[in-house]
Amino acid sequence: MSRTIGASALAAIAKPQTDEVFLFLLDVILTIDGVVETYHFVNNTESVTRLGVEYIPLGFQITLPNEGETIHEASLTIDAVDLVLVSAMRETTVKPQVSFMLVLASFPDATPEAGPFNFELSDVTYNAQTLSATLNYGKHLEARFPKVGKTPYYFPGMF
Repeated sequence: MSRTIGASALAAIAKPQTDEVFLFLLDVILTIDGVVETYHFVNNTESVTRLGVEYIPLGFQITLPNEGETIHEASLTIDAVDLVLVSAMRETTVKPQVSFMLVLASFPDATPEAGPFNFELSDVTYNAQTLSATLNYGKHLEARFPKVGKTPYYFPGMF
């Protein structure tokens, strides 16, 4: 499947030198005692506001699978973890969700150049230096299809 890219991003990529910067925006969604809390981060040294939401600077790396490998899993590493995020991870009652997108620094409110990509966090580990996790699309490929079995109750005409 081909990927589309905006005209501004395409122009920046095609130039030998550019002042344009691509930024990953990361949303970490945690449910603590039934209350949904969302943390917004940008891999930048300055905060960025997108559609009225402020993304706080934080070093993180998203590693996507290579072309042709499994497409349901990626990894996330967050550097210099803030204790607030670690405390929230400890208290979450539902699997944490993550969403990220790629935007241009000069037009953060424009349509994302890539994404948003939505994942569940699993295998979360952390120490004083980093927080690491596996990003999963979920178990969609393991779900039963069709959802119901072919039994006389659901499909009386087959029997």
